[in-house]
Amino acid sequence: MTTKPLPPDTPSTTVKVEVLPPLLLTEEEAAMYTGTSTSWLRNQRSKDSKLIAQGYMPEGPPWVRMRTWIRYRPEDVVQWIEDNLMEMAKSERPHQPHLKRKSKK
Repeated sequence: MTTKPLPPDTPSTTVKVEVLPPLLLTEEEAAMYTGTSTSWLRNQRSKDSKLIAQGYMPEGPPWVRMRTWIRYRPEDVVQWIEDNLMEMAKSERPHQPHLKRKSKK
């Protein structure tokens, strides 16, 4: 919350102005936030639509369709990033000798 003083010719009071984050992100904003491109998001939505139709879980960030607009809720994008961090962390673990590696032929 930001406190903003009034001009000097007004009585000595302050007004509290609350700055709200955007409720929905555009496709471009979601791409910037996730470090992807808008074309990647479009392709992922297309793949996810097919997965959902087949009864599978989608793999990309959840989206909202409003008429012809596509939007993303910031909390969904953050959750999608956090969910995927766990998968990356598992695959990037240091070598663990008790795990077998595929043999190179």
